[in-house]
Amino acid sequence: MAAPWVARLNSGPRAARRTPPPGPSLQKKLAAPAKKKTILLLVGFGFLILLAWGMFGKLLGTLVAAGLGYWGFTLYTKNVAYNATVWPGLFDEWNQSFYCHRCENVFKL
Repeated sequence: MAAPWVARLNSGPRAARRTPPPGPSLQKKLAAPAKKKTILLLVGFGFLILLAWGMFGKLLGTLVAAGLGYWGFTLYTKNVAYNATVWPGLFDEWNQSFYCHRCENVFKL
């Protein structure tokens, strides 16, 4: 049997609301744009390549590892290009904006 105070934790006016409010949260709305992962992507694909090469043997494992390596390198080059070209503009735009707590809008300078 649960203690009497445990039953009170799930009661009251806030107990019925279990889902987050609709729309993006303020934290996500005001956060700086994130860079895309590069080194972590290479490490993850390196692990997958070693796993595939060990699971499928020499011939098939080498083919699967080569395909995974090509796919990983393609994603890596796309992420590096995004971080070098698109992200600086997004970050500058974010850096030149501010949030008004009174009217709850984001303004750009």
